[in-house]
Formats: sequence, structure tokens, C-alpha cells
Amino acid sequence: MINLFSGELYKLQKSKSIYICCITMIAFVLLLYGAFATAEKIQQGELENGSYGFEVDAEANHGGNSVWEEVSMLEVVQTMFVGIGGIISAIFISIFVFGEYANGAVKNVTGKGYSRWKIFSIKYIATILAALLMLIIMIVAVLIAEILFVGTGRFNSELFSNLVSYASMQLLLATAFGGIVIVINQFCRNLGAGIAISVCLIMFSTIITAGLDIALRYFELDIKASDYWIVDLINNCPLNEIDSAYATRAIISSIIWIIVTFIIGNVHFQKTDIK
Repeated sequence: MINLFSGELYKLQKSKSIYICCITMIAFVLLLYGAFATAEKIQQGELENGSYGFEVDAEANHGGNSVWEEVSMLEVVQTMFVGIGGIISAIFISIFVFGEYANGAVKNVTGKGYSRWKIFSIKYIATILAALLMLIIMIVAVLIAEILFVGTGRFNSELFSNLVSYASMQLLLATAFGGIVIVINQFCRNLGAGIAISVCLIMFSTIITAGLDIALRYFELDIKASDYWIVDLINNCPLNEIDSAYATRAIISSIIWIIVTFIIGNVHFQKTDIK
């Protein structure tokens, strides 16, 4: 097991995709803060309205507040988690899982006599850890960008307490969603299809759960599909003071999805032909 895990870590270190995805994640954080900084300068009259393609509506600015007063660091973290951060991590997982089959790495490992459940388990864990590392780097990038663009004036114990709670919950949910993406790509074994399905889940699956909620309400069932679907839970995670009802649903749903995807992926890996 240790040799298998060491091998996976070595492949991750040599993988260009993880570095490219991390750089892309950081770049989006900087672009987001750059956009806010540009809007702030336009609002303060330092730049002409429309500069660099940014239009600032003066009437939309409540009470003449600064742009930085309207947008908190936690909201930036939220934007990244529910948007580009999830998409980039899903793309990385798709690339890494597909690459294992495309370059013959899976065939080589199975040919060395290791049991398939050990091989899949190690690959599952290593891939999830790599995706989580990317999201942690994203959070660190937001903290650094906050210092560079705004300073440390908004930092306080309440902010960091809310950040730790929010990020911890989102990382747990990301673990569950990462398992779903792994299984999808293992079944597809096609990079384009794997990425497309994973991104579509992020962008459009909430529409399906909303429809299911309507159907369940029509039949007078006191349950909502959106309360237990990982993408909905990611999108609806409270920024401040996560309530016990949400936390319970999120933790239970994440554990269930992690177990289900791990079992399905393992069973499929046991039975599938590896070429």
C-alpha cells in the first residue's frame, strides 16, 4: 500500500496538469481582485468609466460605499468555490483519471500483482487529496490577494472563524463531489466526455434537483432532493454561522456520496477490462 501511494504521489508531482490548474486557479483569483480594484478606481474618479471594459453604475452603489466595502473576502472565497474553483478541480480530476488509462499506468500497476481494490483505493485517495490541495491553494491565493489589494484592515477573529467553518464544509463537500467525478471518468474513459459531464453537473444539475423538488412537493412529500445533492449543498453553504440543520445534512450527504462512489468505483474497477 505504501509503495502504491508513493507511486501516486510521484505521478502527481510529475503531472503538468496539477500545476497548470493551480496556476489557473490563482490567476482567476487575481483577475477577480483586479476587476474589483479597477471598479474601485473608476468609482473614485481615478479612471474613466468604461476603462478596460469595466462599466460602473453609480446608482447601483448604495450610499456611496467603496467597492471593497460591498465585497467581502468571504464572498470572493464563495464565488471561487461555487464557480471556477469547482470547475478547475473537476477538470484536473478528469485529466488525471483519463491519463492513467491513456498512458498505460493502470495496466502496468495491475500487472505487478497488486489487488485491484488496493489500486483503486490508493488512486481514489491520492486524486481526492490532490484536488483538495488545489482548493486550499485557492484559499491561500485569496488571502494573499486580499493583503495585496486591500491590506489587513478587514482581518479579525470573526472573519477567520467564518472562513475556517466555511472552507472546512466546502472541502468536505468537494471530497464527495470529487468522488463523483472520479467514477464518471472511470466509466467514460474519454477525456472530453468526462470533462463535459462533470462541468454540466456543476452548472446544470441544480435545475434537475429543482424540478425534482417541485415533483416531490406535488405529491406532498416532505423531502427535497436539493437538500442532499452535493452541488446544491455547495451552492447553498452559508457564509456566516453555519446552522446545525445544514451542517447535519451536508456531513451525512457527503459521507454517503463518498461511500457510494468509492464502492461503485471499486466494483467497476474489479470487473472492467484494462487495456
